[in-house]
Amino acid sequence: MPAEWRQFAESLERQNRFDLTTPIEAAGTDRGFSTKQLREILADADIYDATCPRNPEELKQRMSGQSLSGCSAAGLRPRGASPSSPIAWANA
Repeated sequence: MPAEWRQFAESLERQNRFDLTTPIEAAGTDRGFSTKQLREILADADIYDATCPRNPEELKQRMSGQSLSGCSAAGLRPRGASPSSPIAWANA
């Protein structure tokens, strides 16, 4: 669905309305959410972008290990596919 990034932005806004003791530091989604608009939203909010890229080359680069250091810094770990929510939030 082309508008999934809008749903993500609304979800992020709802999450930030809660009295969070620590801010959201990272967000991960499936490929359907990967858009330029979402990357900009995450960058503007200073949230690590752990979305699955749509571009296979970009995905290969991200999975190469070098770019996984950002995941570790954000408290995330790489994992295989599983039947889970398409959005994940991480707070330290």
